[in-house]
Amino acid sequence: FPSHDTGGGLGTTGVVAIKNGRRAMLVELSKVYFASLVKYCRDAEEEVNTPTLFDLAEFMAMPENR
Repeated sequence: FPSHDTGGGLGTTGVVAIKNGRRAMLVELSKVYFASLVKYCRDAEEEVNTPTLFDLAEFMAMPENR
C-alpha cells in the first residue's frame, strides 16, 4: 500500500518512500511547497535510478563482462 500524506510539505514522506522502493500519495495546497516537493521527489527518483560505482564494480565482476 502506498503511503498517504495529506500535508505533503516538502515531500519528506515521498522521498523516503521512493528511496525504499515504495509509493506515496502526497497532497499539498501551497503552490510553493508543492513545487518544492515535486523537485525533491524527482531528485530522489534520479538518485535511486543512477548507478553507483559499486553497481559498476559488480557488473564488471560478472564473468560475461570480462
